[in-house]
Order: sequence, then structure tokens, then C-alpha cells
Amino acid sequence: MNGGLPSASARAAGARTLLGHYEVVYEDGLVTSIPIRYGVNILERTWGEHTKPGNYSYWADPAERGGATFFAYEWVNPRLGKRIESVSVRGSSGFRNTEGKVIGGNAVLLKELSYVKARTFPDPVRAR
Repeated sequence: MNGGLPSASARAAGARTLLGHYEVVYEDGLVTSIPIRYGVNILERTWGEHTKPGNYSYWADPAERGGATFFAYEWVNPRLGKRIESVSVRGSSGFRNTEGKVIGGNAVLLKELSYVKARTFPDPVRAR
């Protein structure tokens, strides 16, 4: 996650619209979940066609690809030193799309997954 908290309106909207979660499995078998919430870390892929104030993803950045909008969400592994075995997407059921139609099963697509190696900090410089 980005480290900051979303606004009260984003938290309220997210509480109503849990689309699913990322399931992270570590090498030692521990499983953790990262919620996927509409308007917090994801929006619909057609978002770029009808952007307007109040229709914003507070913890993710939009990325346009081939006429669709995807959202880049950064999550920092809280278990430093523990290797991640797998990441899966688990969608909620019964979610309604922007036209009010129920989408059966998984309404979320994980397009890409990347990682950044841990950065080392420079050695401190002694004051003279």
C-alpha cells in the first residue's frame, strides 16, 4: 500500500464496494489478503472514457493500454525476508457493473505483476 490513508469518502465508498482480494501465500504457508475496493485501488477499464470529479482511485494510478485503463497499485510486503510463493486474485460474487447488471464470479483482472528489489540505504556519513 502507499502508506497513507484515503479520505473519509474513499473509505466510505470502499466499504460498500469490495470487489475481491489479492491472496498472497508466503514460503512458510502464511496467507494474507489485500482488499480490492472500487474507488480505492481500482476502477473500471473504461474509466478513461468518462473521467469526472469524484470518480477517482485513491491508492492506484491509471495506466492507459490499448484503449483500456488499468490501475497500478503498489503494495509493500510487510514480511521482509519472507519469500512470496504465489499471488492470486479472488473476486467477489454478485458484483454489479456500471449498468447495474450482475457480473457472475470474478469481476477483477490481474493484468500484470512486478516487483522491486529491496533498496539498500547508503552508509551514514560522519559529521566533521
